[in-house]
Amino acid sequence: IRLIDGADRTALLKAQGLTRVAEKSPLSILTLACNRRLTPSAKVQLVFGKGVSTPSGVANTVEKRFAFEVREPFTARFSCERENAQSACLPIRPMSLSFNAPLPRKVAEGLRLKSDKESFKPSFDQDESDGDDNLVSSVSFPSVLPELTAFTLELPKGFKDAAGRELANASSFPLK
Repeated sequence: IRLIDGADRTALLKAQGLTRVAEKSPLSILTLACNRRLTPSAKVQLVFGKGVSTPSGVANTVEKRFAFEVREPFTARFSCERENAQSACLPIRPMSLSFNAPLPRKVAEGLRLKSDKESFKPSFDQDESDGDDNLVSSVSFPSVLPELTAFTLELPKGFKDAAGRELANASSFPLK
């Protein structure tokens, strides 16, 4: 592991909502990063061995272990209602795209469902306000679409989740 400090530490604390706590007691929060990429969904432990001391010199007398699980890659999943698995989407029901990690609403607003004649913007849950800083985990498209029409779902340029990760299944897009 390596210690994170300076601007990176400040950005990390802000992203985690810990800025005020760190300002009151800067030594109460330790920011660390792993020196290598970890396998998705891997289980890892951070081990503080016996004798690791605080900045004031107090050493711990027992080994401490902190367990974590590495998150999965950022992916998107398209869904729609169908009469059966081999049939096309029902044009009177919404089509949706869901994500396994949140992304900024501003990025999601760039998604487009296109046909030869028109283009549809995504809609968002009523729970989500219109602010640019909001995060979303899914979008849907109008529930009344032209029947017998082929659509293509296109991602905007720079499509990344809130953590800045690119879509792992981006090769599936544009999705027909």
